[in-house]
Amino acid sequence: MRKRKSGRSWIDRQQKDQYVESSRRSGLRSRAAYKLVQINEKYNILSKGMTVLDLGCAPGSWLQIVGQRVGRNGLIVGVDLQDIQAVDGAEFIQGDFEDPTIVKQILNVIGDRDLDLVISDMAPNLTGIRITDQAKIMSLVENVWLFSCNRLRAGGSLLLKVFEGDGIESIRSDIEGSFDQVNTIKPAASRKESREFYILGRGHIVDTRLV
Repeated sequence: MRKRKSGRSWIDRQQKDQYVESSRRSGLRSRAAYKLVQINEKYNILSKGMTVLDLGCAPGSWLQIVGQRVGRNGLIVGVDLQDIQAVDGAEFIQGDFEDPTIVKQILNVIGDRDLDLVISDMAPNLTGIRITDQAKIMSLVENVWLFSCNRLRAGGSLLLKVFEGDGIESIRSDIEGSFDQVNTIKPAASRKESREFYILGRGHIVDTRLV
């Protein structure tokens, strides 16, 4: 779920960006792929045969990386408001993750499998009003965390994009209560000026109160 950019300064930055050029050479759909690559290189969150849910998957670069690591014995499901070109080995659901009917579709595709990993690079459509936007971001983050608490297997992992601002410490505390290990990550491929970073929870602790 990524906004379309425009303007001369953005074009100039893209032309000078090593990750943009590398993604073009490698056949990856966006530079964002390298964020996941770098996180995986350090924390080894992807492996063969996993069941992975990718939220906010457009244009599909994270699905490409997951597919390379998980292989054909795994199950990969991507969800986004925007339509995407099919990614080999991945199931795609177009719609709003916060819509209960979309959640049902996700669960139908997963079937009786337990999720090994939930990855979310989602961001809501922003208004430009910082207080309003941060509230929307935190609501989305909380919904991803709650879904993950209910659907991840014991020992599973959650990788979640967040933004600096009000509410971050609260959601990090919630995640720390749901996982054995929690790391805050700013991969090198994230732009320095961006407020985004990632929270990685590993070793999911199943809480029967949430099931």
